[in-house]
Amino acid sequence: MFTNEERQKQRTGKYGTSREQYLQELVTEFQKTPNEESKEQIVAHLANFAYDPYNYNFFLECLGSIPRLHNRVKRKAG
Repeated sequence: MFTNEERQKQRTGKYGTSREQYLQELVTEFQKTPNEESKEQIVAHLANFAYDPYNYNFFLECLGSIPRLHNRVKRKAG
């Protein structure tokens, strides 16, 4: 289901994690974990996140990190 600003505020709550912070946490977790299975799972989370057009601008903000992560996993898997 696609989201919008109102739905996102409801889901996040007053003290929830912002989209920017969540993305950054995923990128940081990917960079720090030595476990390849965990890295694949993180990339899957990013792919699910990318599915919603609402998240496009958040991806642009992290543009340098996310494609590099995807390419690293792809090279190791292939």
